[in-house]
Amino acid sequence: MKLFYFSILLMVGVVAACSSNSSRIDQLASELKYIESNMGKISEGDWERVGQLIADLSEDVFANRQKYNQEQLKKVGELQGKYTALVMKSGLEDFQKTMKDFESQLEGFLEGFDMDNLN
Repeated sequence: MKLFYFSILLMVGVVAACSSNSSRIDQLASELKYIESNMGKISEGDWERVGQLIADLSEDVFANRQKYNQEQLKKVGELQGKYTALVMKSGLEDFQKTMKDFESQLEGFLEGFDMDNLN
């Protein structure tokens, strides 16, 4: 009888652990979906928070791989890839803005650097 109760308790623990992992994965998926749909409005703090969620989940997966099933591991990998792509996309957009600003500054500089002013 004790073995039966122990088995039940063990199954409840495994289900709870999987549920906890799934909720963390679902939370991260939701955060990334929000970032993807609001790319231009995301603050540096939002990026840091989501980056920390990714880092925490990655560390947990590395330390406790046996607690994750294959589907969860695949989803974590997918989310890591999506996060990386979003960071790169954001960086490229920032770079494009910087280059446009530089172009405007250079144009103004060249207009101001008139050879007639040197004589």
